[in-house]
Amino acid sequence: MIDKIDVGIIGSGIFGASTAFHIARDTKLNVALFEKHDENTWLDAGSSGRSASIVRHNYSTDLMIKSAVKSHNIFKNFKKEVGEPIEFINNSYLGIVADKKLNALKNIVKRVQSFGINAVFLSPEELKEKHPYLNVEGVTGAIHNLDASYVYDPQEPLRIYAKQAQNFGAKFYYNTKVTGIKTSNNSVKSIVTDKGEVKVNYVLNCTGPWASEIGKMINVDIPVIAQRQQLVDVLPDKKWGLTRPTFSDHEQQVYVRPMRGGIAHCGGHYFGSECNPDKYNQGVDNEFILDVMKKISLRIPSLKGAKVVKGYSGLYENTSDTYPIVGEMEELNGFINCVGWSGHGYKHGPMFGILLKELIETGKPSLDIDFLGLKRFETGKLIKTAYGVNAPYG
Repeated sequence: MIDKIDVGIIGSGIFGASTAFHIARDTKLNVALFEKHDENTWLDAGSSGRSASIVRHNYSTDLMIKSAVKSHNIFKNFKKEVGEPIEFINNSYLGIVADKKLNALKNIVKRVQSFGINAVFLSPEELKEKHPYLNVEGVTGAIHNLDASYVYDPQEPLRIYAKQAQNFGAKFYYNTKVTGIKTSNNSVKSIVTDKGEVKVNYVLNCTGPWASEIGKMINVDIPVIAQRQQLVDVLPDKKWGLTRPTFSDHEQQVYVRPMRGGIAHCGGHYFGSECNPDKYNQGVDNEFILDVMKKISLRIPSLKGAKVVKGYSGLYENTSDTYPIVGEMEELNGFINCVGWSGHGYKHGPMFGILLKELIETGKPSLDIDFLGLKRFETGKLIKTAYGVNAPYG
């Protein structure tokens, strides 16, 4: 193992792999990535590899809209931008609301339109006319984001980012567990692993559900909890095409997107109790299947009674306001977080890899990320979106 490096990244999900790639390709800095899972299991181990990988742009903060747009363009042109193609499918996104969120949704539509995104507001009548398969009872409005897409296989970009990063000189150490971080004079000094110690100038914490464990190594509370999130694939009587719109019910907090073979890929934002990211049930519960399909079938009646094909669980890495913790810590020079994305991080991975590279290289990223800092949890000034605090669609 190398004994000294400029940047040490912990975690090889979408943020760690993307940042490693951009540092290796675009700077003169030396970078190494440490991943505790081995080369056969890392793609399936954390949040990124089990993501629904929906790429939408409808947010209520400028940063998230800009990031989603730029990441979308990178995904769309992945061969040109990163070196190999991925399967990226433009299918659009339908999100519905009821009374309490109607004005917020209208404001979000106007906001994303101002950034050149092809999105429109639909009344219940327009929604029913354009999408007659939907039950619009109780619906007061919808956003139709026609630019929205999805990455078919969420593991594909991870693999390519990691491969290309190494082609540009990045060191990837799989099956290597970080056991400590040494500091001195309010600065990081080294990363300690079960394979040896490496001196560093920067430590980038991209560990997702394991973020709080890394925080304990520097005696800092990083308020990110791991929560199990389940998904189920069902086969409707009338098979779905790959370009059928992703559908999201912002009231019931459930969603469905198409899969190959006519399958509907169904999930939801179920914020339950904390789980151990190293030991959690990766299967799917019958109670979840019944609940999520009841909610989705309320809006898409044709899915009622659809045959269950398979199900699995992944991990969310949640904060109390569902916005991530990103940036260099004020009290510890060289320690940077990019964690706590609360279920909507995948779509931002490409752009935040660039922003983190810029932060490390110049100290000033091209987009303002200051409000994502850890301090907000100490001061109680949590991020409030158009839908309020702790709102997964904002």
